[in-house]
Amino acid sequence: MGTFEPAIEGGPDNKAALLKEVEATLDAGTFGVRFTKIIEENFNEATKAPRAAFFIRLAIVGTIIYNLFLFLDAIIVPDVIRELIIMQLAIATPITCFCILAIGLSKIDTNYATMISVTAMLICTLAAFIVSRAEHVGLYGCLFCLFMTAVNVAQAWSFRWALTLTAVTNIAVTIAAVMHPSLDTPTRIFIIILLASASHYSLVGNYRIDSSVRRAYLFALRESLRASLLDESNVQLTILANLDGLTGIGNRRYFDKTLAKLWTDQEDRREIALLLLDIDHFKRLNDTHGHQAGDVCLQQVARCLAEQTVRRGQIVARYGGEEFALILADTNLGDAFYTAEEVRGAIEALVIYRDDGTALKITVSIGCASITPHADMSYSEIVAAADAALYIAKNTGRNRTKCAELGSINDTINNILISHNNCDLQKAI
Repeated sequence: MGTFEPAIEGGPDNKAALLKEVEATLDAGTFGVRFTKIIEENFNEATKAPRAAFFIRLAIVGTIIYNLFLFLDAIIVPDVIRELIIMQLAIATPITCFCILAIGLSKIDTNYATMISVTAMLICTLAAFIVSRAEHVGLYGCLFCLFMTAVNVAQAWSFRWALTLTAVTNIAVTIAAVMHPSLDTPTRIFIIILLASASHYSLVGNYRIDSSVRRAYLFALRESLRASLLDESNVQLTILANLDGLTGIGNRRYFDKTLAKLWTDQEDRREIALLLLDIDHFKRLNDTHGHQAGDVCLQQVARCLAEQTVRRGQIVARYGGEEFALILADTNLGDAFYTAEEVRGAIEALVIYRDDGTALKITVSIGCASITPHADMSYSEIVAAADAALYIAKNTGRNRTKCAELGSINDTINNILISHNNCDLQKAI
């Protein structure tokens, strides 16, 4: 029937539940006839395409062989050959072609298509068997054995469907053989026993094939689920490893990785700006109001930074302790300064309430730097420059932004300190 890819949908919880069912089914060995509902749905979806392709190929070949048997029919049942030709070419063949088309358009399941097309062929053959009074009509009854073998083994469709069609065919042929006036008793018994035997062995073969396919699917699904869950776990672990547990934004590890990657990716030599923020008097806040208030303060600042930067596509991370970092790609020092001032103003406007209702006001000091990356430079230089500017901001009154501009990457680094007064940016070289 070809290869198949297990259909896996849903989140980790759904996949874990499905994996549990798969392992329970494998342990119980109850995969021969039908799975549980959720596994059966996944099995049908995963095998739909290969089953459809296999049905189309087999149906085309089977229809050709079925009609070629008309030459043999003309010898065995010549008295009904005209009617048989009409039935096969006007009824059975068009119905089978319709099923092939429906399968190709994904309008019908292969089990339904097999049942419909084979039933049409069997009805034509059974009608000729019942009506014919030819001398060798008993031989014609043996064709039903060929039908059962071809359909149940070659088509390898679902065992439940195969069992249903086989049972109905055996009943119909048995009744027709018993009631046929041209057959003697030994011939009737021979046809019935031969068909029953062929049906039995073909069903055994069908069951083994169906079980093998289902078992192979279970193993494939189990491994796919395990791999998928492992990948998702690794992704989740990677996310957690890059997130700060308290604030929910990126941590120092995430900051270093992101800045390093951004630094090496700047082949077009565009500027990168970095803001380092430090919450003013954070230790005093912790000592006075407690660590819980300090945690709330960190969370509120992180949330404010995330809200301020997400719309600009900037990157925010907790740098360490009460320090935060913002990475601004393709940003010069002037734009970085005004971004820093917007952020500083937004944090200054925050009002943080303690559990007892006490309102706390906080401010931040910001160090700002901008540089054009170069192969001979390290991203640690922009970090050092922003850190130096932050140090000056904290030692010149706090609640302000200080900028350190790094000069030409081909020359020595010239630090330019820019004082902020009334939100105006002044540069001194």
